[in-house]
Order: sequence, then structure tokens, then C-alpha cells
Amino acid sequence: MKLVSCCLLTAVLVSAVLGFGSSAYASDPTRPPAWMQQAPIVVPSVSRANFNLQQVLVRDDQRLAVINGELLRVGQRISGAQVIEIKAAEVVLKTSQKRFVVSLLNNTRVIRETVGSRK
Repeated sequence: MKLVSCCLLTAVLVSAVLGFGSSAYASDPTRPPAWMQQAPIVVPSVSRANFNLQQVLVRDDQRLAVINGELLRVGQRISGAQVIEIKAAEVVLKTSQKRFVVSLLNNTRVIRETVGSRK
């Protein structure tokens, strides 16, 4: 008798801990538990517009860039993107989805002057 009551008590405790006695499982036994039904984490999209390249320092053995006010070296991360390469006027960034280049010369226009066009 002690063995039966011990087994019954164990079964009740296990079902209480695992939540088998809840009404959610009574209505739909295939429904995943509540801890598995959390909302997915939304990762904001990263684009070139999210980054403002402000300064670049390129020396023989040193390459630094200031993006959005943060001093960065190759390999460091900023806002979900990794610095891949630092050039004299641009920085190559990589996210999990794509690579893109941010430039110091974003809002400039190149005006070409042909020789002999002056009057």
C-alpha cells in the first residue's frame, strides 16, 4: 500500500511540476508549453544610413575610424555591424546579411572640368 501511495504521490508531483494538469493541455495536448510561445526577438535592420563616418586615421601600422562618435579598429563592432576594413576615405562594414561601405564623401559631387573649356 505504501508503494502505491508513493507512486501516486510522485505522479501527481511530476504532473504538477511539468504542468500536465493545466487547462491549456486539457484543451490541446499538442500545444507547446507557454515558455516556448514567447514572442520572437526582432533585430532591427542595419543599413548604411545608420552609420555616420566622421573621421579616419590611416598610418603605417594603425587604422582607426570614428563612426557615430565611437572610435573603432578593424574587427570591432558597432550597432550590429563589424568593421572589416578601414581605408583613407571609407570603411567597409559587415552585418550577418550584407557588406556595405560608408564614406567620408557621402554628400559630395564630382565636377569634371575638361581642358580648354575655360573662357
